[in-house]
Amino acid sequence: MNPNRPARLNRSVLALLGLLCLAAGGLVLLAGTGLLGGLLPVPADAPLLPPGLVLPGWGPVAVAAVAIVIGLLALRWLIAQTIRRPAGCSWQLSSDPTTGTTHIDSDTAARPLADEIEDYPGVRSATAHLTGPRQHPRLYLRVSADDRADISDLRRRIGADAIPHLVRALNLPALPADVLLRLVIAGGARTR
Repeated sequence: MNPNRPARLNRSVLALLGLLCLAAGGLVLLAGTGLLGGLLPVPADAPLLPPGLVLPGWGPVAVAAVAIVIGLLALRWLIAQTIRRPAGCSWQLSSDPTTGTTHIDSDTAARPLADEIEDYPGVRSATAHLTGPRQHPRLYLRVSADDRADISDLRRRIGADAIPHLVRALNLPALPADVLLRLVIAGGARTR
């Protein structure tokens, strides 16, 4: 499962909109230069709307409804931008179900990692999320640190200490990780 689904959706929507705009622009260009000639159903010098045309009363309501639908679709698209990772799941820890089963929420299993990283010097906050099945997990880690923190030491400690502690504690085969480090300026503004 690709955690960056919004990026794929963005590329698809933008490519489709680009093709539609390119096609519309090409048609307007051909019509404007007169190359479409007899293909147009009306003469090029005809008025856009016939004189005396009365629009139906439901026209503005229909336009407003279409605008609302487009607005809701745009809102849904914006919400999709905030979702950057798959949802957590429940893991079964025991390999032999005949002796009993133990289940743990993957995000609950990752919380001690975030707690450990929050104790590092210069770190203001940390969140950790594990996704995917237990045999092929993926770690999503967000760390906010002071802008004066030693970032290279922080990255080294996360990669050499914190993540291996979690791998050993959960007896995982491997743990690929996406780490986002945010620097927080003393006034509270964030930089990446």
